Amino acid sequence: MPGLDPGLNFFGNLVHADMTLEELEQFLTVVDEFLRKTARRLAGKCDELGIDRSSVFADAFPEILYASVITAVVAFLERESRTFTDALREACSSPIGARDLSGAWLERFRKYCEKIALLPVGLSDAEWEEMKGVVEVRNCLVHSGGWLPDFQGRSTVEAFVRRHKLVLSDGNYLRADLPLARIVLERIKAFMEQLYRVALERYPKS
Repeated sequence: MPGLDPGLNFFGNLVHADMTLEELEQFLTVVDEFLRKTARRLAGKCDELGIDRSSVFADAFPEILYASVITAVVAFLERESRTFTDALREACSSPIGARDLSGAWLERFRKYCEKIALLPVGLSDAEWEEMKGVVEVRNCLVHSGGWLPDFQGRSTVEAFVRRHKLVLSDGNYLRADLPLARIVLERIKAFMEQLYRVALERYPKS
């Protein structure tokens, strides 16, 4: 929102981010209810090959749909991070943008906030590592289908799984399910709330 008071800009972005995350939470609930109700409704009903029609809603579809929610939420995080740094660049009148920095997008985001805009985000190294875990969970699901042995970010995903007391299938496979999707949503929501809290302390809404 060019030309706006910085505080008003950050506040407007915060409201939009909160609404989007709330809608994503509602979508996750709808997905979960759909899978459960459909599996129950079709239980015992077989197709022309004699296969229980409820099996795909109990086994195959949940993983696909929960992974799609996780992918959407992390995509939102990446987009919102760009929105945040664009607002921050305008607020501090910096000639440098986050895209001018090196590294993966989350690394560039942190560098921009802390080194360029000098915004004390207030996140510990462990909390940044948590967000890296969220991003690598998404990357593992999208690029490796949850299969960890060939995934470059395996150690980060495994650390994330241990922190949240999740379980890997056969020790090697990250399965997208409701608990994992909820954790990803919760971590991203807390992250965004912290960022905008700090930004509005630096640039109060007029």
